[in-house]
Amino acid sequence: MAFENLRPHQDEIVALRRPGAKQKKLRDVVDHLYDTHGLRTTMGTLSRFLQEVERDAPGVALRAPTQDEETHIEAAALLTELIALIDGRSTEQRLAIEQLSSRIEVNIRTVEELEKAIAAQSNQTTDTVPPALLTQIWTRAFLICACLTAMIALGVVYALKS
Repeated sequence: MAFENLRPHQDEIVALRRPGAKQKKLRDVVDHLYDTHGLRTTMGTLSRFLQEVERDAPGVALRAPTQDEETHIEAAALLTELIALIDGRSTEQRLAIEQLSSRIEVNIRTVEELEKAIAAQSNQTTDTVPPALLTQIWTRAFLICACLTAMIALGVVYALKS
């Protein structure tokens, strides 16, 4: 499992995520592991590893991921699953999956732009929906779009197999 590469650096990872002034975000820890040890991992894998560490050692205090980190973790997990589907597929199937993957990335950027526009607009008006609620709505909308895109990708793969 991917955790085998993380275990030698467990103490360092836990220290970086321990609550306090020097606490790092998941993205920062992933970057730190790559920069210092040449270890490639995803935020989703790191999050699951930290949850396992917390279960094994309940005295370890780790903060919960922020809403933004959760969104990125879910998007990264979805993209990872799509990329895993590419292995062992024909060229046509790979191209279809890669095209759908790029559409998901475009959707992520679009949602981020919409969130920025909404945040800018909410600063101008006083009677608006709370930004946290809008973020939840857009996040759920994005995840629904991503799931539908993944289902279409699976349908394309299935159709190309037939």
